[in-house]
Amino acid sequence: MAGKKIKRMMVIGYSKVKKLKAMKYRYLSKSIFVNCKGDNESFEFINFRGAHFSRSSFNKTLFKNCDFWGTTFKKCKFKNAVFIDCVFQGCKFKSCDFVGADLKYSAIVNTNLKECEGIEIGETTEILNRYPEREYSENLMSVLESLKSNKYLLKTKVLWISNKKPNHLNLYLLLRKNNEAQIIDYLKCLTEKEKKRLITYGCCSIGLHKFKKSSILK
Repeated sequence: MAGKKIKRMMVIGYSKVKKLKAMKYRYLSKSIFVNCKGDNESFEFINFRGAHFSRSSFNKTLFKNCDFWGTTFKKCKFKNAVFIDCVFQGCKFKSCDFVGADLKYSAIVNTNLKECEGIEIGETTEILNRYPEREYSENLMSVLESLKSNKYLLKTKVLWISNKKPNHLNLYLLLRKNNEAQIIDYLKCLTEKEKKRLITYGCCSIGLHKFKKSSILK
C-alpha cells in the first residue's frame, strides 16, 4: 500500500521463469527482477528508482505513470509494450527489444537508447540530453522547503533529491503544463494522505490536474 515502508523486492527465476502480476502504487526502489515474465500485465504508479531488470519480458505490457530513475535493463523484451506518462532518467539499457513499443507523453533524460532495438519515440515524448536545472520563485521555494522533511516525500524523492537539491526534473515537467502559482496552491493544500500517494511524477501531475479541476468547479 502507498505510504508504507516497502522492502526491496527481489524476484528471481532460477530454474524457471517467475510470473509478475499487475501492480499499482508501489515504491520498489532498488528492486531486482531476473528471469521474470510480466507479459500482458499492467504496472501503474510504480517507482522503479535504481531497480535492476535482467532477462525479463514485458511484451504487450502497460506501464503508466511509472518512474525509472537510474534503472538498469539487460536483455529485456518490451515488444508491443505501452508506456504512458513515464519518466526515464539516467537509465542504462543493454540488448533490449522494443519492437512495436509505444511511448506516449513520457520523458527520457540523460539516457542512451542505442541498445533499445526497434524503439520509436512519438511526438508526445520529450528527450533531454541533460538533466534540467532552473531557479524558482521565493514563494515556490518556500512551500517546497516546508515539504522537504516529510517522511513520505523524503523516501520517494518526487520533490527533493536530497536536503539541498530539489527534484528539478519533476518540477520542470510540472511547469510545462502549469504555472508556478498553480503548483504552489496545490502543494500548500496537500493532506497527509495525499503526500503518501505521491510516489511518482505521474502521481504529482494527476493530483495537480484534479486540484485545478476542483478549484474551477468551486
